[in-house]
Amino acid sequence: MAIKYFVHVACGHQHSSRRAAIRGRLQTMGLRALAVLGDGIVYVSEADDVLRFANGDLVLGELFSRDGTRITDATRLLGAASSKAALEFVLTACWGDYVLLQQVPGDDYAITLMRSPSPASALQCVYSLGEAEGFITSDITLAIRLGLYERRVDPAGIVRSLAYPNLKSSSTGLLNVSELPPGSVLRASREEHRVTCVWSPWDFVGGDQRCSNFKDAALLVRQSIDMVVRAYAGRHKNVLLELSGGLDSSIVGISLAKTSARVACQSLITPLPGTDETDYAQSVADMLGAPLSVLELGYDEAPFNYPVPREFCGPCIGMLQFAVNRVMGRTAQACGCDAYFSGAGGDSVFCFLSTASPAADALRSAGLGEGLRTVRDLAEFHQCTVWKAGRLAIRRLLVERPPVSAKTDFLKKGVEVRDPEAHPWNIGPNAALVGDRERIAELASTQLFREGCARGLVRPLRMPLLAQPVVEACLRVPSWMWFREGQNRAVARQAFADRLPGNVLNRKSKGTFTAYLGAIYRRRSPDMLRFLTEGFLQAQGILDADALRALATTSEPASEATFMRVFHLCAVENWVQQQSCSKQS
Repeated sequence: MAIKYFVHVACGHQHSSRRAAIRGRLQTMGLRALAVLGDGIVYVSEADDVLRFANGDLVLGELFSRDGTRITDATRLLGAASSKAALEFVLTACWGDYVLLQQVPGDDYAITLMRSPSPASALQCVYSLGEAEGFITSDITLAIRLGLYERRVDPAGIVRSLAYPNLKSSSTGLLNVSELPPGSVLRASREEHRVTCVWSPWDFVGGDQRCSNFKDAALLVRQSIDMVVRAYAGRHKNVLLELSGGLDSSIVGISLAKTSARVACQSLITPLPGTDETDYAQSVADMLGAPLSVLELGYDEAPFNYPVPREFCGPCIGMLQFAVNRVMGRTAQACGCDAYFSGAGGDSVFCFLSTASPAADALRSAGLGEGLRTVRDLAEFHQCTVWKAGRLAIRRLLVERPPVSAKTDFLKKGVEVRDPEAHPWNIGPNAALVGDRERIAELASTQLFREGCARGLVRPLRMPLLAQPVVEACLRVPSWMWFREGQNRAVARQAFADRLPGNVLNRKSKGTFTAYLGAIYRRRSPDMLRFLTEGFLQAQGILDADALRALATTSEPASEATFMRVFHLCAVENWVQQQSCSKQS
């Protein structure tokens, strides 16, 4: 399990008895005082995941070198190097799931915390800082149990999450609680609290960073994935591979074959067509010499009102995620597994874009020949004419894509929807390529994946494809290079062509849970719509109850967009109802 940490930030006028009381209560919760940095006292749960540099800087969590070796002693790494040098070293020469804590040189009261750049980082960082006192922590329940925070729902934050469900920002569903984005630094001082982005995907897509050769790109991707999987697997004895049979989880699986970990595989199917990928999953399991368990995800496994972990500061678990969490948890328990391995994030890092942007990028940056080659490959992949693919590519060059608009369906007319905060990764240069904008936006949204996986609270959930070295390697591959010979994710396929089963390597289809979710909606829509029209969101004037009631009386079958929207509304309502009797600001 990930280390827990708590930083109690209090200005000098705080009485020593107050600090002593908090220290005593944290000790009863299993956290001990580790260090004093500025106005902050740092408490941690485990000494094994603490690194201390010679200059006093602290790394909490896992830290690996770029060859995959776990760093267990940092005292000799940098000598008495400055805090700036230590931060640069950790960012560029290391990777992992960690936070870096430093005292600000020249300011006896200020403290900074940097969060690992990995979008799948399990070590959370939420904070609430007032003028005299505040906290920074991996677990909001610690602050609540200490009496430093009272759980209150932020209606404005809830409306924002309903209007922009796929945009990740620093705001949460709790009032006055923020989340530090990956790759950012929080500075807490007596004068101000400030967040700065210190790691950006844009640093890896420029012309000077870009791979120019397809084979070199494939080798770079292969080496980074093998290294990360090997490093993660070295921390475990028995792992459960969540194996769908798709390309992404299969790549993680065949990389596990080169480690000493004992692997068991789990694949899910449903009573309806669309999810059964057993033949593909079995091919990978056979290559691993690992047992494959295939479980049917029944309709009763996915309720719409389910318990949510108190550690989560916003509505992030949907009914499908809840069902998967529960089934995977039972399998891991039965197999004695001490970690999960997942191919989550593969579509994003392997640049699986559904637009003509890769061809537009190639036409603009790689010349007419490469541009036309990409147009032909996109046409073959999407089963359209070359003329249509070319027209769409030119359109992407000439017409700027509009910003994401708010989803207001089933929201009450007149409800205030504030503009979303700009994610620091989505702020690119003016001359950025359109494909890079799209894939980096997709990368930012992968931060939502970890939050939906509550099973990771019980045993580690490893997402190697979202580890920093893999993300950086894939960003260096230009968008157009990912499409070749009518296939998407071509660089990843080439990288593991000699190790993937042939049916997986050449596969073009993808499994989907759409039919299963549609069936759940048909079975439970009356109860779900009643749950919404009689719930907190409706009482606060957020939902359009008449529009929801109309769904119950229509004879038309609900579209995928409609039932997925209702599922999301239920997920938000379910989370809100469990926040201390829905206290609000």
